[in-house]
Formats: sequence, structure tokens, C-alpha cells
Amino acid sequence: MADITAENDLQKVLNLTLQARWDVGISNVDSDLPLIPLPDNLPSFSMSEQIIAVFMLLSPTSKTSVSTALNKTQPPPNPNPASKFLLFNAADELPCSSTPSLYHLDTHRLIIDLAEAKHYLPLTLFTAKAMQHLYQESGSLKLIKSQHPIMKTMVNVIDTSSFGDEKDMDTIDWLEAISCYLVFLKQHASPKITSCFDNHFQFLLRQDNFKHNFPAILAADIEYCQNYSAQPRAHDQKAFEQCFTKIKLEKKIAELLNKHEFFCSQLADCSHHDRLTHCSKPYPCNVSGPWSKPASSFHSSARPSGDGPTPHHLCLICARISHKFSNC
Repeated sequence: MADITAENDLQKVLNLTLQARWDVGISNVDSDLPLIPLPDNLPSFSMSEQIIAVFMLLSPTSKTSVSTALNKTQPPPNPNPASKFLLFNAADELPCSSTPSLYHLDTHRLIIDLAEAKHYLPLTLFTAKAMQHLYQESGSLKLIKSQHPIMKTMVNVIDTSSFGDEKDMDTIDWLEAISCYLVFLKQHASPKITSCFDNHFQFLLRQDNFKHNFPAILAADIEYCQNYSAQPRAHDQKAFEQCFTKIKLEKKIAELLNKHEFFCSQLADCSHHDRLTHCSKPYPCNVSGPWSKPASSFHSSARPSGDGPTPHHLCLICARISHKFSNC
């Protein structure tokens, strides 16, 4: 069937050629070639089957050209076919705002000036409250003069005492500050130094009973950072752990001493209260009873005996007679 159709198509092309020669006036033109009749009850073929049949009649070169052309018309494969099933897609994000928030501000220039002058940078400079103070009230900050270590000129740097004592930081402020400090190091320090301080902070964060041991953690961190600022050295983890253990022991001893002093003060208060309670009891009416004996002995030792009678004074402190409370 396909052969008959192809043969008839060829005959039609030849007949058109003969007709063109006849139209221009050429004589002795052959008559049109007859077409091959098609058989009855032709089977019906779908469009895809007809395309395949025609494709099979092509030469190998033509088949390669058709295949190349069809591949160029196909859309490129999706590198992430499951992306349409994602609940959260980066394509749905809005562009970032041009106005940074208070918690995403770059490091203030005054902090950079302080670092260039080789001054110690306390973590109190890296809290959100300090950033707000720097960006909104920088004109009111106290400045001090310092000699630049390289230029040997006098420069003005901020007074870090305006931001509070680093030793008084609480847990939340310290966690907030070390996060901002690491961002500062990533921007202005080498990757090795940044990694060193990151490991240092991670070691402190992994300590057991973090809240209870935070005073020792804070003290060890301040000592480490101050020593590095005064003389930068390669990190020695074993030496730092020994130093940290020593600081924890000192903090524990100080805590026990404070508890001991508090306990002693409580005992002293209780003793004083008991003495006041005993003195507030009603005085005996008969002062000539057994109360007179210790009073006489005390009076004889406190005063020299005289010829006249001894007045019976009642002490308001010890409840004894024969002496005044001023002499008790």
C-alpha cells in the first residue's frame, strides 16, 4: 500500500513536469502517465502510523536529519522534576529589602577603628543594644585619644566603658554577642582565625549545666580573648581546657565561701535574736533571792567596797542588780 502511494506521488510529479512543457509550447510532449489504482477496502491508518511508514521509506541520511530536527524542537529536560511538589521554593521568595534591619547591620566604623588601633574589643560592643547605640547615638559617644600602632598618629576611638562591663553580661547577651562577633570575624579576619574562634565558642557552648557554669564560662572567654588581643598566638586547646578547669574550681571555691559566710551571718543573727528574746522576759519581783549572789560578786569585782550601803541598781542588759547597764 505504501509503495503504491509513493509511486503515484512520483507519477503526479512527472505529470506536472509534462504539463509545464506543454504550457510553454513544446511539441511532441508525452501524455500524462496513468496512476496506479488503489485496491478496494483500504485499511485505515492513524496519523502516527502514516508518519512512521513515510519515515521508514527515507534514506539513512534523511532519517538522521529528521531525528536531529525533532530533538531540537523538544523542550529541555527539567533538572529538578520534583520542584513543583515542594512546599517551599526559592522561586517564591521576594527580593531582599534594600533597608537592613537593626539586627543585620554591618559592623560600625567605630568598631573597625578600634580594631585598627589594636584595642581590645569586648563582646559588649556586639549586642543588639550596642549596635542600636552605635548607629543611632554615635554622636553622643565618649571618645578617647589613642596612638595608631602603624601611622604613629593620634586617633580618636570610642570608650568601651560606655557599653558596660563585660563581666556583667548575662547568658542571653553573651550568646547574642558571640554570634555577631563571628560575623565580624568572617568579614575582617582570615578563615583560620575565624575557625579558631568558632571552635572556641563551640567548646564553651558544649559545657554541661551551662547556666550554672556560665560565670566560669564567661570568665574563661574574657581571659582568652584579652590574652589573644594583647599577644595573638595559635590556639592551644589543651592549655585552654586546663585554664578553664582552674577557673571553674576558683568559682566553685568562691561560691562555697559565700555560702559559708552567709551561714555564719545567719547563725550570728539567730544568736543575737535569742539574747534579745531572753532579756525581754519579765524581771523577778524579789531581787533579794538568788539573783543577788552573782550581782554581789560582780559588784565586788567591778567596784571597790565602801563603808556606806550599796544601791541596788538593775541592769537593763543582763538583768543583774548592783550595777548600771552602762557598765555592763
